[in-house]
Amino acid sequence: MALSTWSLAGIDPFMWHVVMPFPIGFLASRLLYGRIKKAGRQAESFSPTVASILTTPLLAVAYYILVGVHYAGPAMLAIGLVLSVPITVPLTPLLVIYLRGGFRRKRIFGIILAIISVVVVILQFAALFILGLAFADR
Repeated sequence: MALSTWSLAGIDPFMWHVVMPFPIGFLASRLLYGRIKKAGRQAESFSPTVASILTTPLLAVAYYILVGVHYAGPAMLAIGLVLSVPITVPLTPLLVIYLRGGFRRKRIFGIILAIISVVVVILQFAALFILGLAFADR
């Protein structure tokens, strides 16, 4: 298929609403944290990439909740907050600690934080998939 025949309208809605918040959130937060580092607001050991990896799932959760509230109404806010607890509870404090200067003594701590972030999101998606299968059988 030639590149000229691709259109944005032909992209599956699944891609737009489930997958795309992650790369878009990563790029947006990477630009923000890159500017913060260039402005000298963070220490030299601050890594915009690690901060972006920790922020991306939180931005995606916020997007999912906003879309859910838009389509399903205010009741979806409570459901979205409950379903996002396994992501928001561990990652929010880790992000705050990292932005305030923690975990920056050695480079390996940033790598560990990034891995924790990715594992938490994968576990959340796996749990939601299994939960969806359990309810689909009924």
